[in-house]
Amino acid sequence: MPDISKIGPTAVGNVSKVGPSPVGNISTINTGTWAQGGGGGPGPPPGGSTVGSGVYGNEETTQTNATRLFAGNQGTSQLEFTVDLSGSDYAGASLTNGNTGHVFFRYESGTYWRNDPQLYQIDFDDSGWVKPGQSSGGTWGYGQWKTTYRTTNAAYNHAASWATVAPGTSPTGKWHRDTGGTGSSNTGVSLDYHIYYEGSSGSYSKDVYLRSPEFTFSTNTIKMRMYGYGSHVYRMYLGIYVTG
Repeated sequence: MPDISKIGPTAVGNVSKVGPSPVGNISTINTGTWAQGGGGGPGPPPGGSTVGSGVYGNEETTQTNATRLFAGNQGTSQLEFTVDLSGSDYAGASLTNGNTGHVFFRYESGTYWRNDPQLYQIDFDDSGWVKPGQSSGGTWGYGQWKTTYRTTNAAYNHAASWATVAPGTSPTGKWHRDTGGTGSSNTGVSLDYHIYYEGSSGSYSKDVYLRSPEFTFSTNTIKMRMYGYGSHVYRMYLGIYVTG
């Protein structure tokens, strides 16, 4: 018989990789390392079924803030996020059985102009870090990304009016591709290439979306490197829209 006094508590998921609750000033999120399987344990649903089409994540209330990446001024340090999209805060099951879709960011903008968060690098397919602001072409180039303009809807609307992300700093209330610093002082950091939200006058108190190109999910874990420098940076949320 084993010495049951030496048996520890049962671990749920891969607890060594579970990060802190995603509120406040954080650098990494991990909502778990396995999907909610249907076969009595970790893994994809039985038969490798796909997840149904629709919106996952992008929490529209402040009950748990589970899909909030950051809130408030994050200073000039880089923020790195690792998110398991098969976790219960997102799809709740594996997306790697043939699902296609988009990753999107919803930026709930602040009330004054020091308000320019930046997306610097992504790894959505386990192929290593890429800079979507570096070129317009290719799988992840900024010309494949879409932005809304001064929208105010907390709920994702796939049928909204979307514009292609383009180089520049105008108009405000939109995501742009840029190099160097952002268009305003004391917000944003200087980077070689990036996509950023232009948060000057006219852009305040909005819910503006940045949407990735459509792709087939080859991994449940995605990674982002971002910046949230500015005294009026407010809240950044993450969601996915599964198309099939």
